[in-house]
Amino acid sequence: EGDRQRKGGPVWGPWSEWSACSRTCGGGVYYQERQCFSVRDVALKADRCDGSSRVYQSCNIQDCPEGSKDFREEQCSSFNEVPFDGNLYTWVPYLGGKFIKRGGTEILQTP
Repeated sequence: EGDRQRKGGPVWGPWSEWSACSRTCGGGVYYQERQCFSVRDVALKADRCDGSSRVYQSCNIQDCPEGSKDFREEQCSSFNEVPFDGNLYTWVPYLGGKFIKRGGTEILQTP
């Protein structure tokens, strides 16, 4: 895709190596990036070149082992016991449902 082939206009540099996969199981992505350059090798904003500056590919699509944390659980748990508005919380992923009041406490009722 135009790697330094056009004369006079901005051109793409070479693709980077593939990144690490974003997940070890359950479906992740990895990507490659490239930079847009002027004909004088000055880096430009990616929108100056035709095409994408990043491409993605699926990786580690196999199911996670039984009992392992879901991706959203992993994301939420990274904020457990981190101060938020002066309080510490244990976070859980929102999986749909609605909030109901039970004994003065708001509870998320999931489908």
